[in-house]
Amino acid sequence: MKSVVSKEYINFLNEIKSRIVTARIQAIRSVNKELINLYWDIGMTIVKRQKKYKWGDSIVEALARDLGWSRNILLNQIKARAYHYQKSMPKQHNFSKTLPVHRYGRN
Repeated sequence: MKSVVSKEYINFLNEIKSRIVTARIQAIRSVNKELINLYWDIGMTIVKRQKKYKWGDSIVEALARDLGWSRNILLNQIKARAYHYQKSMPKQHNFSKTLPVHRYGRN
């Protein structure tokens, strides 16, 4: 059976591929936005609880250990919270270079 691929089919295929790529990019942006908000909130919550319960810096070590994260991840979250506490949070900010992404399943 001979298959003839028409110009219309190629255009249609390219449209679908383009939609798939666009949807994937939007999904990644959405996930990154939620993770950024989560990390910022975790940093803020740590600082508030440290003040409320008079916890020292050892709480960061304990949380990092029990969450399976590095100490630096939590410290970056606290730094981001402190930075934005002093300045108003811009609508769009690229935190992907300043906040690490947790790699699930790694200890």
